[in-house]
Amino acid sequence: MKGLSFKNGGSLKDYDPVTGKKKKAKKKSKSSSKHASSSSASTSSASSSSQRSMSKTLGVGHVLHSGSVVTGLETKFQRQLSPGDALILQNPSTGKDEMRVIRLIVSDTNLSLSSGYTFSGGGGSSRYWYVSAPKAEKTEEEREREQASQFNLTSDKASGATGNGTVEIRVKNGSGGYNLIREKVKEGMSREEMLGMRTKKKSDKFC
Repeated sequence: MKGLSFKNGGSLKDYDPVTGKKKKAKKKSKSSSKHASSSSASTSSASSSSQRSMSKTLGVGHVLHSGSVVTGLETKFQRQLSPGDALILQNPSTGKDEMRVIRLIVSDTNLSLSSGYTFSGGGGSSRYWYVSAPKAEKTEEEREREQASQFNLTSDKASGATGNGTVEIRVKNGSGGYNLIREKVKEGMSREEMLGMRTKKKSDKFC
């Protein structure tokens, strides 16, 4: 058996001992291939997301700085920036960017940083860039709580519920305006029943 050879090459283990035919090569699992592809795509997506979050944006206007205080000229700090974002200025001596975290935004033209830059701001106003801090995603529970709160607010407004056992009704007066009156409601009355109570008042401004 030691000197046994095959015309088509291969070893004895490549042939079925019963049929004498060559065994078929096993194909790679599609699921493992798909998993590898998915993993690669996920890594690529995370990498590109990280690059997007760290990309710097040119800010509106110009700035002057003294220590940790930054004063803007025709800037829009309150509309463009948020505490926790990074403010980037270029060091005129080295040509390198320096990044500082925004601690407080006072107005569209005034903010303070966590620490000052290593170079003086006495050289006049300069352009600036910023990097927005990554925003934490809300949990499902937080989103549901917000939706419930918004629904209750809308329901209260529609029904006129005040939360203290009364319902507000705006009744037309003789001068063409409206007077606000409050009527007591039964304990346990639903928002729908309160709304029905208001709709019966034909002169109610909101019904």
